Amino acid sequence: TDDQAAWNLAALSDAIMNALPPSARLEWQFCTSVTKDRGSMADNYILGATAAAAGIGVVPLPVADMPFIIGTQVTLLIALFRLYGRQLDSSTARSLALAAASAGLGSVIAGSVAAACTWAVGHVAKNVLEQGGEFDIDDFKSSVRRMYTQYVKDRKTETLR
Repeated sequence: TDDQAAWNLAALSDAIMNALPPSARLEWQFCTSVTKDRGSMADNYILGATAAAAGIGVVPLPVADMPFIIGTQVTLLIALFRLYGRQLDSSTARSLALAAASAGLGSVIAGSVAAACTWAVGHVAKNVLEQGGEFDIDDFKSSVRRMYTQYVKDRKTETLR
């Protein structure tokens, strides 16, 4: 039955927890508690980073805001990778964020553009991580471009209603 299976998994998790050294128990507890809510947590990370990027992009400093927006996206990527139990070093995260920024978004970033780009970066990364895929810079860049374009198109349609 489902109740029996749930109990067996809980018992297994407890046994693993007890077998781990104390320094690893907190990480195990985090990983097991996150499994069910991973998608909604990822969405919250993306929403927070999108809001931060929008706020950064509102400051009227064309081009000067790019390092802060890219920094926000790098932080988002690292958080998403950690949430999904994958390793991502900061240089690879930076490469992915720079690829996303160069996906035809222009050099002057407004708040709405920064938000849309960050939203696209987060959702593309989430989709790849949920499917267990690998990150190819060119595929990531084209996927972000498609998602960004769809996001902007959807927002324009909503505005016209």
